[in-house]
Amino acid sequence: MHQSQISAAKRSFAIRCLLNVAAALTLLMSFSHAYGQSFGPSVDEGVKLRIEQQELSYLQRTRQIDQQEYQKREQARYQRDRDFQQRMARMPTDQQSSLRQQITNRLAIEFPPLQHQWNLKERAIQEQDRALAESRAKELAIDAARAAESQATRTSLQRQLQQGTITREAAKAKDAASIAEISRLQNKYVAFGGQWAAQFNGRMEQLTAQLVRTEDTKERVADTTSEIGNTPIAPERFTSQSSGMKSVAAGARSPTLTWHRRTLPYRRNWMRLNSSTRPAALWRRHAPTSRNDSRNLESGR
Repeated sequence: MHQSQISAAKRSFAIRCLLNVAAALTLLMSFSHAYGQSFGPSVDEGVKLRIEQQELSYLQRTRQIDQQEYQKREQARYQRDRDFQQRMARMPTDQQSSLRQQITNRLAIEFPPLQHQWNLKERAIQEQDRALAESRAKELAIDAARAAESQATRTSLQRQLQQGTITREAAKAKDAASIAEISRLQNKYVAFGGQWAAQFNGRMEQLTAQLVRTEDTKERVADTTSEIGNTPIAPERFTSQSSGMKSVAAGARSPTLTWHRRTLPYRRNWMRLNSSTRPAALWRRHAPTSRNDSRNLESGR
């Protein structure tokens, strides 16, 4: 009797242990069904596709891959992502939501460290690009001035050839040397890419025009025999940056100033005749304001 009671107790204890193990297995399976995919292949694939998309953009921005290579890789990644989305669409709605949330959670953990490293490298490349651009800009200023001198020399050679002060063979040789120097500098900035070649050509044209105008002025001032040399040079006007008033170059008469000098005696006579009978405001209103008014005053009309 005693042994039978012990056997029954043992059987009861074994049954309770089996029930507890079964409950634990059931609970573990339920957790596995709900959260087991958080580190499964689907989540890994979804996270990898998103990170790969960001990585391709980073590689293109930092010029580690060209546009053609970027499009090739992005097209392959897009096709894989499309297949992944189609497989996920065949899942039940609750599983789709759970999978998307798990991908987002994993991405929030894995992507920030990568993004930080990429940002550091990208900023370093930007600093290098900025320093390189400043260095090239300084070189461009020097090279453009040198090319402008060569271009102005070509113009001077044409004048000398027309005047007969240089032989055609010598002018041709010097002109070829100038062209070779200009082409060499142009090719240098073409190799830089971007807008460097256009900037170089534009700056060279500006400086060449300034040098040619300066040389023309010097030749015309020195020429006192030909008709071109005796032709008066048009007055050059400029605006003073300090006072904002217009000034006329030394030695050049302004047409407006000349006309005022010619009409000054008539204005003085008008002032003398009318100062005693007309107020100043009326005199300013009726004072001669044009060349015809001055002529009418002179003829007594």
